[in-house]
Amino acid sequence: MENMTSRTNKPNNVWIIMGFLLIFCLLILDLVNIGNYVPALAQINYQLWNIIAVVGVFLFGFHYIDKRDLKRKQAQEDTGRFLIQLSYKNCRQMIDYLNVPEIKKTLLSDFDGNAPIMSQRRYVGVHDLPFVDDQDIKKLAFDGTIEASDFEQYIEVKTLYQNMVAMYFIAPDHPEIFNEQKLKLLKILPVDNKKDNEKEKRR
Repeated sequence: MENMTSRTNKPNNVWIIMGFLLIFCLLILDLVNIGNYVPALAQINYQLWNIIAVVGVFLFGFHYIDKRDLKRKQAQEDTGRFLIQLSYKNCRQMIDYLNVPEIKKTLLSDFDGNAPIMSQRRYVGVHDLPFVDDQDIKKLAFDGTIEASDFEQYIEVKTLYQNMVAMYFIAPDHPEIFNEQKLKLLKILPVDNKKDNEKEKRR
């Protein structure tokens, strides 16, 4: 996920640099006392310090507000990354749980294939659990805080995961269908580098 703060910081820095250049030029004009060389500008000379003061106050305020805004955007970006990675982590954990025979037996014990699927508590729980922060992730994506490519990947992972869960409940006697959906999901599900590193250390 590209850091949005680095993109938004560049144009603001340009304005700050231009402001300091303006102050520098005004100071030079005041030091050389340009009114001695151009009489028509003699009345302007006394206004230079007022201009410098106004520009200085503006730049200070602009820099302070801009810095605070950048921190807020950075916090939002960090939150978006965390929520998406948490969803992926929950997906991986649920895949592990669904492969446990005892858990499968419990989940399917009261599943009614003739009833509306979204009315069944255990199905809905497994179906939605990794995506409890879905609304927050969507809001951050629509605000532009989360990159479009990262949000597209999140939606693809969510779709494949929920298809996999549907096959798990609807076709329990055909595990090959569930496994096919699981493999599709694992191909695009980002790797948990921390978990993989821990595995390597134990070897």
